[in-house]
Amino acid sequence: MPPRKKKETLPPAQTDSSNIGKAILMSMLVTAVLVTVIMYNWHSNVLKDTKVSSLSSCVDVADANAKLQKQTEDLQAQVTLFEEEKAKSEELMQIRTNPKDGWEIYVPKQIEDSEEMTASELIGKSVEEVRELLGEPPVLLRNAPTNEIWVYHTTSEDATGLYVVFTERKVTDVRLDEFNGLDALPSML
Repeated sequence: MPPRKKKETLPPAQTDSSNIGKAILMSMLVTAVLVTVIMYNWHSNVLKDTKVSSLSSCVDVADANAKLQKQTEDLQAQVTLFEEEKAKSEELMQIRTNPKDGWEIYVPKQIEDSEEMTASELIGKSVEEVRELLGEPPVLLRNAPTNEIWVYHTTSEDATGLYVVFTERKVTDVRLDEFNGLDALPSML
């Protein structure tokens, strides 16, 4: 007899399992691609949002810095103004032994051929105006909050003083007279 031929057929179970394996492999690949695409898109959106919020934060910080810079400049300008005012006040409030230069024009003068005196240009001026014109006096006597006498030494050689009398914070009398100290002042008030 002739030898029998063996049939070479694959078992049906092997063929089905290789198709199933291919299908699983394909679905895994498709899933991996889809997950990768979804994750990439999500990550891109998060980065865009981060960039936008980061830029917004930078703009906010720049605006805040500009406001602070403006406030600093305004405060520096105010400090400069206050320093100038302080220097002026210190100059005005500096106690002077002698009145400022030019004080002689405020002394009443005797009218020729008469015993009468001219009125001083200081009459009627306020305390602040006199302080600006003559300076802060070395001697100041107050009888009441609104009545006071200021005395300036006119020279260092003799005992002559320039007396400025205030009533109600306005000059009422100006005279040049001997100044021997504070003992003579109370009688003038």
